[in-house]
This record gives sequence, structure tokens and C-alpha cells, in this order.
Amino acid sequence: MTEIKDFPETLEQWRGHWEGILDKGGNPFLCPGADDTKRNIVWTSRKDETEPFVLLSENSSLDDAKRIKARRIQLPNSVVDTNHAELCGLLPNKTYYYRCVTNQKHSEIYSFNTKGESDIFSCIYISDVHVGSSKDNPEVLTETGFRLHKVFLEALSHRPDISMILSGGDQASSGKADEYRAFSASPVLSEIPINCIVGNHDKKNFVYTYFFNNPNYKIDGSHSFIGSDHWFTHNNALFLCIDSNNSCLGDHIKTFETAFSENPGCKWKILMIHHDLYGGHNKNRSRENRLLANLLVPLIDKYGIDLVTGGHSHYYSRSHILHNKKIVEKTDGKSETTNPKGTIFLASGSVNCPRNTKKGYLPGPECAADHISTDDRIYNIFDFQGDRLTVRSYAMGKKEPFEVFSIVKHGLDGAHPRTKFPVYYGLYRAITFIYGLINNRIEINRLHKKGIKE
Repeated sequence: MTEIKDFPETLEQWRGHWEGILDKGGNPFLCPGADDTKRNIVWTSRKDETEPFVLLSENSSLDDAKRIKARRIQLPNSVVDTNHAELCGLLPNKTYYYRCVTNQKHSEIYSFNTKGESDIFSCIYISDVHVGSSKDNPEVLTETGFRLHKVFLEALSHRPDISMILSGGDQASSGKADEYRAFSASPVLSEIPINCIVGNHDKKNFVYTYFFNNPNYKIDGSHSFIGSDHWFTHNNALFLCIDSNNSCLGDHIKTFETAFSENPGCKWKILMIHHDLYGGHNKNRSRENRLLANLLVPLIDKYGIDLVTGGHSHYYSRSHILHNKKIVEKTDGKSETTNPKGTIFLASGSVNCPRNTKKGYLPGPECAADHISTDDRIYNIFDFQGDRLTVRSYAMGKKEPFEVFSIVKHGLDGAHPRTKFPVYYGLYRAITFIYGLINNRIEINRLHKKGIKE
């Protein structure tokens, strides 16, 4: 259970916290490990700081601490670097204490809890945070980081025992290092791990590739300069994290094949992508969504994905039950479905940038529910409880969720049919391989022309 009483609660308190981060040793934040025996950790340090390591112990005094070597990552286009470490061999139902150290500074002592082996846990899901920065107004960075922190505090007031936070892309508006520093500055993240995926705004720079410490993640071996897909497990759930900006189908097939072959016994299968394939979106993005659906839906159907999370449109929407791009069960007016024969697609609204207009909003026939607001900042809580997964969606500042929907599934697969890849899939794989190589080079050259270097 996370105590929130010591965290900044006002903008003035946040400003003091933000301005002192580097002097306090970089405000560490946690990312999930590949499984529940691991945690990944990140902290920032100035360019002249070297020899990073982490002290880890079950003792708050760190007297018997284990020293864990960290990797120093040079951030491009930044005045700071990041340090990455992997904490392994963690035991369930334990409190661990840690400190991050370089040759010049050490952080405060932080702590986190590991959960027991249980099929009951909760996550926060957010998307399109868009922490921003401005040369003319430095307060933009402070204020957008603070709004995200306030979302964490409000979600924790609903569910103090949150296991992790999931972020569905566009963490930053311009992909700059300071934006990611502000995104990860909340002290909540020194206790609760956050998992992020790539959004289109994250590809406006090279920083994302080196900032986060995602599990099963590789910079090489992907047809996207931003790095590879990744995946991890938590209790009885498998989370697949796909870069939906990367059109190279072969990369995504490899991720699915590896993740499922190594984790055949996971009950819940969650796919995180940035783009909104169905539901409420702008009309001029419908072509992009159809293309992505052609690439990803056969994977979703073959592997029996229960829930696909997205964002991108900044409108909240939830689909009917879909299989093979068709509605197989309508959920109008329903609050749950049992053993669905398909997948639900959820798109969350934005944390910092609600759509300031309803013009161009075009809900598709696949959309079962939506929340159209030019003001509401949206977050969601996922409650996993044995055979039931419940999504509660909130507008910031409201005590009650504006929508609650549950998936009830018996056994590992429920009634989700498993299908083979369509006959055209091999051709898609070949075409997108070539297109991915060309498009990746075009994107890199575009950034170089703007003076942005790796």
C-alpha cells in the first residue's frame, strides 16, 4: 500500500521538488522487470557523474546492502544522462530499500513493496500525457508534470494498493529529455513501477530510446530507430507492448511468438498500443487505423488477446466485442461480458491535452461507449480479480467513474476462438519489411535535418 501523505500536493510544493531533483541524486523511478522477481530502475545524473550503482537491502539502514552495478546511458540532445539497473531475485511480500549512487552523489533512501502470488491486483492506465516544454514559458514543463502527479495521487486515493502504472504513449509532446524528466519526476514512481510504450510524439527525438528501462527491450534488432517492442508478466497477466508507429509486421510477430512461447500459462493477455484502431477518432485518421488493423488484428485474434489499450485520438472510447474486424457481441447498455468470443479495444482520453473541439469526431460502428469532453482529463483503473477484469474510467476530479465494464473469463482462453493468419499475411510481412527499412531511414533523416542528433 502506497502512502501519499508525504508527496507534494500543491504546485508550489511540486516546484520545490522539481527544482531540487538533480541535487538530490536524480529522483529514481521504477519500471517493471521481465517478471515479478525483477524490477528495473532509472535515475538521471549530470554528464560529469560516473560509476553508477544501486544499493539494495531489506534493511532500511542499508547496512547489509547488495551493490548492483548500473549502466550509464548517454542521452542525446540533453544536459543529463540516465543510469539503468536491474534488480533481480526479488521475493514476494517483501519491502525493499534502495539508494542510487554515482561517483559524486547519492540519492535519498527509497522503498518499494513486492506483491504476493495472487490473481488479484490493480493497475492505473493513462495515455497521451503530453508533458510539454516551452522556451518562452518554463512553467509549462512544471505544470504538465504536476498534473500527471496529481492524477497518480487521485488514482491512489481510489486504490492505494496499485501494483503498477501503464502509459499508452505520447509521454512527451516533443520527445525532449526535460519532458521525460518531468514525466518521471513524481515520487510515486520511486515506489510503483511505470511501463511506457512509444507514441508518435515520442518519435520526435531520439531520447525515448535511451531514457526508459523497459524489460525484454532491445535497441538493435528492430526496424524502428526508437527501439523494439517489449513484454513482461505480472502475476497471471501477460502485457505485450507494441510500437504501433513501426509498420514492420515481422517485428511484432516475433514479439508475440517469443512472449507466448515463454509464458504459456498466463490467463489475461493485454496488448498495449498507442493508436486507436476503433471507436472515436478523427476522420482524417481512419485510413491509418484501417492499415494498422489489417496488420495487428490477425495477431490479436490468433493469440486470443482479451483487452487492447490505446489512445492517440484523445477521445475515450470502448468497443463492442470484436473478432476478425467484425462485431461478434454488442455491449450497448451492458456492464460486463462473460467468455467473450473476441477482444475489447479501449482508447483512453488525454491527461494533459483533452480535445479542445468536437469537430471531426466520428465514432465508428464498432464503438460501444465513449466519453466526449473538451475538458476532462482521463485515467483508468484496471482491477484483476481472478476470473474478472474490470475497467473503471474516471475524469479527473470526479469521485465516481463515468464508465465501468467487466470481462469475465473462465479458464485460460474463455471462449475466444484461435484463428490462423490469413493467406495474405506473408505478403504483408514482406512488404512491410521493405517499407519499414525505408521509412525508418526517412524518419532519421528528417530529425537530422532539424538538427536533432542521436
